[in-house]
This record gives sequence, structure tokens and C-alpha cells, in this order.
Amino acid sequence: MSQFTPPSEVELREWATGKAIIITGGAQGIGFGVAQLFANAGAKVVIADIDETVGKQAQESLGSNSLFVRCNVTSWKDQVQLFQTAIANFNRIDLVISNAGINPELVPSNGSKYDYLVDKYRDGESDKLESLEPPITSVFDVNITGVLYNLRLAMHHMIANGGGRIVVMGSAASYMGFDDHALYCASKHAILGLVRATSLRKECTDNNISVSVVAPWVTQTRMTQAFIDHLPTSISISSPGDVAAAIAISATQPIEKIRGKSIWVQGKTYTEVEDVITACQGKLIL
Repeated sequence: MSQFTPPSEVELREWATGKAIIITGGAQGIGFGVAQLFANAGAKVVIADIDETVGKQAQESLGSNSLFVRCNVTSWKDQVQLFQTAIANFNRIDLVISNAGINPELVPSNGSKYDYLVDKYRDGESDKLESLEPPITSVFDVNITGVLYNLRLAMHHMIANGGGRIVVMGSAASYMGFDDHALYCASKHAILGLVRATSLRKECTDNNISVSVVAPWVTQTRMTQAFIDHLPTSISISSPGDVAAAIAISATQPIEKIRGKSIWVQGKTYTEVEDVITACQGKLIL
């Protein structure tokens, strides 16, 4: 497996200056870490987030190089408006980071979490199949449909404008199964498949477009803190800045070298994993 090294501050600034970037879920956590990195490097950053209060605070923090747009990624209309706003303000879109995601199976601060195999019944009834509540699907609405909408719109603009880069936020859960995170794992496996297939299409190869994945191991954010608190101290934890550096790799590497690739992030280690999997698949189908 090959290793990547993040670009230097000078190299990133050379790439980012004058570029326009969209980041969904960009107001906090990993998304805000990415927004900070690229805004500080001279890019114009459009922060898309459903939380208007936090989004405005993020824009204020980043200053004139940023613009906040309230966006529910599950809404096609909202995402269309997001891209229209970016074009209207910056006249271009060079990099789209599809970062917005949720995980209802994480243990939040209140100590409860969702388990799709726990029976829940409507109207206080029990043991009646017709009263059994269905599993929630919001994790798929955000993590799959939201990414699909984002990818479709990014491709539309980049095909029309001669190229660009799209980075989808995967996860260790794109490759691994975690017994108490089944729905989240399913959603992250799904977007990995979407990126793998899309990156092979002639719309990418003929139009100078890169679609790739960043797959972080456990990352220190507000969403994951309660989960991290229960991990052994020997486990390596990434910071939002570590993950942002992986996005910088995806932005600055030659397109033919990064298209269809996935960077596993663990601390400050950046490993490309798709080449090994592709080689294994080749042996399976011979």
C-alpha cells in the first residue's frame, strides 16, 4: 500500500489561491477543519450546513474568504441553490467536498443511541407485528442521498467547466463492519461503491475530473467524543486537521494519480487502499 505525504503550506497555497470550494457539513467538526485549511491557503470556501447559527459563526471565524449557505443535503432544491450561490459569488467551482453525514448509532452525550434490532412498538402495544416500528432511514437520506445529489451537481458543473475534483467523506466504516453501527456502515459502504463506479466513467476521464474518497479512522469531534471516551488510550485518534490534510492531498495530487483512490487516515498516516483491493479483485475474477 502506498503512502501519501500532505502538501506543504506553500504547495497548498499555490494550488488553492483563487480556487472556489464547496464543503457540505462545513460548519463544525471535520468539515470546519477542512474549511479552515483551505481558507487560510487562499481559497474561496462555501460552507454548507443545516445549522444556521453554527454556520454563521464559521463564516465569521473564517472571514472574507468564506460564505455560509444553509443547506439540508437531503433536499435537491437546497443543493441546487448551494451550487447556484457558489457560482454567483465566485464564478467557478474547483473542489467539492461531500462531507455532511450523521450516525444515529453513536452514543451521544445523553447516553442513548439507536439500535435497529431493538423492537419498538407504536401506541404502547407490544408483541404485535402490525405495531412494530420500521427502522429509521435518515442515515441513508443524509449519507447516501445527500452525497448522490452533491456528486450529481458537482459533475454537472465540472463537465461544463473543463474539470474539477470531488472528494467524498468515507470512513473506516466504508471498509469494516462494526456490530453496533450497522446502518452507518451500510451507508459508508454504499458511497464507496458510488465513488468507485463513478470514477471509472468517461464523464470523469474525458473531462479532467477526479472523484475520490477520504476514509478516516476515529476522528476527534463533538459527534464522536462519547464514543472516544470508551476507547483504549492505545488507539490512535485523528484530529479534524489530520483529515483536512488528506483532503489537501486529494486536491493537489495529479488527477490521474488520485482519481478513484481512497486515502485511509489514521493520525498523521495517509495510506492509499484501493490499489490493493483492485489487485485482489483481479485475482478473484481470473
